[in-house]
Amino acid sequence: MSRTSKKKKLNRVNVIKIAIALLVAIFVIVSAKSIISLKIEQSHLKAENQKLIEQRDDLKKQKDNIDSKEYVEKQARDVLKMVKPGEKIFVLEDD
Repeated sequence: MSRTSKKKKLNRVNVIKIAIALLVAIFVIVSAKSIISLKIEQSHLKAENQKLIEQRDDLKKQKDNIDSKEYVEKQARDVLKMVKPGEKIFVLEDD
């Protein structure tokens, strides 16, 4: 083999090595970007999940209160303006 054919062969091998290295680098960059975006989404979902858990706990407390006699009486007095038999109502006029 002559020197020029060896140089051409070495150049081709180097070009192939560089192309493979570029492909690997692109793959690593794309994978890293995907991983980062998934981590960000995961943290958002964890925060939303925590809010929903707190909301669920509040609703459970409200449900427990709704079944109580005190809550029913308070709602009857405040919302429906009901009174117990024998109670006197005082109505104050606004000026």
